Amino acid sequence: MARLVDLSVLQEIEQLPEHLTHEQHLFSLEDLVNIKRGLLQTQARALLKLASAHVEICELCLAKGFICEFCKSKEVLFPFQRETCKRCEECKACFHKYCFKEEDCPKCIRIQTRRKLKDSFSLDVK
Repeated sequence: MARLVDLSVLQEIEQLPEHLTHEQHLFSLEDLVNIKRGLLQTQARALLKLASAHVEICELCLAKGFICEFCKSKEVLFPFQRETCKRCEECKACFHKYCFKEEDCPKCIRIQTRRKLKDSFSLDVK
């Protein structure tokens, strides 16, 4: 398993103009022309494929992923996996799309339980 930063991924990201990686809605005229020609999409897809492959084998990246608390699958989920992953709007945890039930989010339930315990404890102390 990879433990150190994969330099090929960093090199690919560094080849992109800085504004594309730092500003979500900022595009140059050249970017717009490249979008029209299909060049920017090709470059973005290649970078996404390379970065996704890295994330799947890197211990450090895998440690930042999520496990679906509904089905308890060992598959590690990441927010960028939009085709299979659903993110809770409240707590931002990730789950399989087909497992997720917003009203039953396990992390939100834990957070609410902790708040209630904390509130009841602080009332008991006074």
